[in-house]
Amino acid sequence: MAWTSYYSAQFVKPLVRQLAAIIYRDQADALASVGLAEAKHRFQEFQIALAPVRNWPCVLIAPASDVFDASSDLTRKQMVALFIAAGVTHSDPNLLAELAEDYALALDRILNSVALADFYAPLQLPPISGFLPPAPTVQMDQSVTNVTRLFVSSIDYGELRRARSSLLAMFVTLVLVVEMEEGGNLNPLK
Repeated sequence: MAWTSYYSAQFVKPLVRQLAAIIYRDQADALASVGLAEAKHRFQEFQIALAPVRNWPCVLIAPASDVFDASSDLTRKQMVALFIAAGVTHSDPNLLAELAEDYALALDRILNSVALADFYAPLQLPPISGFLPPAPTVQMDQSVTNVTRLFVSSIDYGELRRARSSLLAMFVTLVLVVEMEEGGNLNPLK
């Protein structure tokens, strides 16, 4: 008898890719809304794994945890926490701190403005190292995954208080929580 998975859950990989595509799509307007309208302020590098940064400003989208609801039976109800970190540079430490705060605000505006339908829209993945250009179009499978809620649960400005080895670079990290349900027989968004 052939093996068959009980669940058709995809976990975080499609979610991370779709979030990267959403940030890539919305960054110009969000950055302009905080006074960073010039093209040089757009994210020059997108990462989905912690790696040395070559181009600034940059954004890292990395899963922190995936917690499952033990009471769900036929589907996988889960709460995914993701780190979304903006890395910025400036030669003046005070202006660097304010720039990091502006990027945190811009990312928060993107993430708190996402329509749930955006998770199922075909979007262009930003250039990510390891992916051959042109970057592929991504789209979460609505027949498998139902994103039910997302919210920014916290913003870590800790690097503003800590002594750093580099006075030229700083990261600010948002924690995004995404609640979703995965399985084989989900109802599409209404």
